[in-house]
Amino acid sequence: MEKKQSLVVKWLHICFMLAFGLAFSLIILNVLFNRKVYPYNGLVLSLLVILAFVFFLLVASFIHKKRTFFEKHYAKILLVAVLFIFGVQMLMLYLLRFEPAWDMEAIYRGAISWVETGSFTDYFSATCHKDYFYIFPNNLGSLSFLALIFKVANLFGIQDYFTVAGVVNSLLLSVSVILAATISKRFFGAVGGLFTLLFFLCSAPFYMMAPVFYTDALSLAFPLLTCF
Repeated sequence: MEKKQSLVVKWLHICFMLAFGLAFSLIILNVLFNRKVYPYNGLVLSLLVILAFVFFLLVASFIHKKRTFFEKHYAKILLVAVLFIFGVQMLMLYLLRFEPAWDMEAIYRGAISWVETGSFTDYFSATCHKDYFYIFPNNLGSLSFLALIFKVANLFGIQDYFTVAGVVNSLLLSVSVILAATISKRFFGAVGGLFTLLFFLCSAPFYMMAPVFYTDALSLAFPLLTCF
């Protein structure tokens, strides 16, 4: 019975990897050769993709060869990497401070209004429709979450809500990195965990996500929790 279950799991894993590989390949090809908004050189970008693939392949091979070392020091490496990411995000939070507009303005200013006036439905501006949350109720979760965070901050006399939201967002993103690496380690060992961690470390936009405390970033950690 266990042998049959193992075989089923193996085939499901293969099917998933094939489906994911096909879908990801189609997305990459579409990005490279079906540009509609931003002009770029498809050939240069293709070469960069190939170089990135070779780089990650070489790193994965190195980690595999030094498996014993990385398994022994996995927790330390993960901690240092997460602290590094968090530190850079805090710097970017300071350097990239801006005035939220459109959807992000709705949840940010709406949360502040909820804390200070007791209602979020009265807030509107040139870039935020007065009936925004009737039109986009999917963002009520992030609105409520930010309002709760701002309410706690307000109790301690903290009114720099932008920084509060950015710090909390960065903490959630750090938790996401830990969860993703841990899940990968569980299924693929230290090689998989560190390989996932490397993706985060090599993702330039990820370092700038702290001040972008919109629904997508705020909710990133929660789907990962379902794997535990």
